[in-house]
Amino acid sequence: MKKIVLLLPLLAMMLVGCNKEVISTGKTAEVHLSLTSDGEFTTILRSDADAVDISLFSISITDGTGKEIRSWDSYAEVPDVILLEPSNYTISAKSPGDREVAWNQPIYEGAQQFDVEAGKVYNIDLVCTLSNMKVSVICTDAFKNELEDDYNIKIATDSGFLEWTSEIVEQGDAIAGFYLPEPMTIYIKGTRKLDGSIVSHYFQVNDVAPRDHHVFTIDVVETGRVSFGDSGISVDYSVNNRPVDIQ
Repeated sequence: MKKIVLLLPLLAMMLVGCNKEVISTGKTAEVHLSLTSDGEFTTILRSDADAVDISLFSISITDGTGKEIRSWDSYAEVPDVILLEPSNYTISAKSPGDREVAWNQPIYEGAQQFDVEAGKVYNIDLVCTLSNMKVSVICTDAFKNELEDDYNIKIATDSGFLEWTSEIVEQGDAIAGFYLPEPMTIYIKGTRKLDGSIVSHYFQVNDVAPRDHHVFTIDVVETGRVSFGDSGISVDYSVNNRPVDIQ
């Protein structure tokens, strides 16, 4: 698993700290933050669309009551040294994007609680993991040979839907759908090349979870006609569950 790591070593902060903002709240402790993104897809399934820029992650610090006391629109704006008064805090980070269903929008999130004592230095390595799920569609040559290019594959959840046209399918894993982890209904519709008749089929997937990559391979039996009954269409459905590394 490839990790993207941004570290702020203590020595480097001592050398360049004069060029960065230092936030003081009185009798404080120093907090140094580094971010790690975790939960990339396997090499075979991973694409540039899954890459994230940690510098764009928003950062928030809340106290024990849940009140936000510090926030930054991006990790790039976070000062090298954050000074906090003794208390209990939660620091959280989130990648850009807030759409529940969207093309190429992996969402990474992470949160960590910590206690602060005056006069101490804390180095926090916050791990952000995928909170949504990825969906890809593959159509076999048999499927494409039997149906006109006007076929449509609609994948819907309670939060919304995306539609894979032949043009989108041809782009392969360069474009993928990202959804909240909710049960999905897949609708397949197309026109037979043989006689111009309309065929349709649908099925449901209820076993979903964050960090899953759902790959749907749509196939047909090459008989000269397309049958979407039990023997006419098959769906190769697989889920790749991702391991979670806690640091």
